[in-house]
Amino acid sequence: MKNPFPCRTLVVIGLCFGLVLATAPAPAAESVQARGNLDIPRGREVGDVVVADGNVRIGGTVLGSVYVAAGDVLLAPGARVQGSLTVIGGDAWVSAGARVDKGIYIFAGRAHLEEGAQIAGEVQVVEKSASLTPQKIALVSRYLLLDRVVPGPSFSLEQLANLDLAKLRLRKTSSEKVAYLDLGRLGKRPLEFREVLDARELRADRARITVIKFINPAAAEGFWDSLRELPEDQMSNSVHSSLGEGAHWYFRCSGRADLLWTRDQYLIAIQSGYFHDDHFSPDQRRPVERSHDSPRTRDQHPAAHENRRSHDDDHLLAGQWGPLERTRDQVRQALEALFRQSSQPELEGGEK
Repeated sequence: MKNPFPCRTLVVIGLCFGLVLATAPAPAAESVQARGNLDIPRGREVGDVVVADGNVRIGGTVLGSVYVAAGDVLLAPGARVQGSLTVIGGDAWVSAGARVDKGIYIFAGRAHLEEGAQIAGEVQVVEKSASLTPQKIALVSRYLLLDRVVPGPSFSLEQLANLDLAKLRLRKTSSEKVAYLDLGRLGKRPLEFREVLDARELRADRARITVIKFINPAAAEGFWDSLRELPEDQMSNSVHSSLGEGAHWYFRCSGRADLLWTRDQYLIAIQSGYFHDDHFSPDQRRPVERSHDSPRTRDQHPAAHENRRSHDDDHLLAGQWGPLERTRDQVRQALEALFRQSSQPELEGGEK
């Protein structure tokens, strides 16, 4: 099913339990995204509601759907959700007099429906799932919300070469124009010449950054839709969200941690891992085989590979982010700062 990202909808896929929220027309009211507790009082109307790591109390009207990860939801008497209600890692209480126009979907939690609660759609509850571990829930809550920062109108993609990777202890190896999006083992996705204004790649020893500027948002949307065909069965973890303006996708594959996001006419990809590069001498290169998810490790030591993957997932539960994720998040913050500088208005004398 295609999910055009301009719609204010949410999709989370690929957590080994096949959860897909159906798309819906964009609500007229503003959507709400929050990390932590949220209260929507009686009389207030909002679009979609997405909350991570917090409890939600709804007394008003939600014109879209409600999605909560690692938290509980209470629909007070008189509350209405015109879309669906989905909770991962928490419970849902629907009071008498509250209404949900579509379905209720609970994963790793319970549904408490008072007599007199109005549920027009189906109710699905999976209290326990071997594939939906606390680590997976932590992963969803971490990547459910993301500021999809893109360059301002004055930004030239040539400025990507100015990103100071030395501060992050990364060795820059190349900066060049590209005609594809390189996703490692998942392959290279070619760019249509007529749909792209510019595309640049900045590569370091443990990170790769790609920024693509399309001719318009529709071209960016079309390319994003083509990426959704990537085989998620080759990914160890995957979280995808398309609520609000744009979309983003986190996944791990073959010892690399990828984060992609799109908004307006841009697509940005950050990958962290160990990359071969001709700019390094043989004794400087970090072999890909050192990675926990490398093909050689999987083939020669399958049990060790699974144990290491489980160990990596345990970092999520303990609040300890692995080195791949830390590197990628540091690069993202530096890149976003570079983008925000281009969005600042210029003052007289050329100063910002």
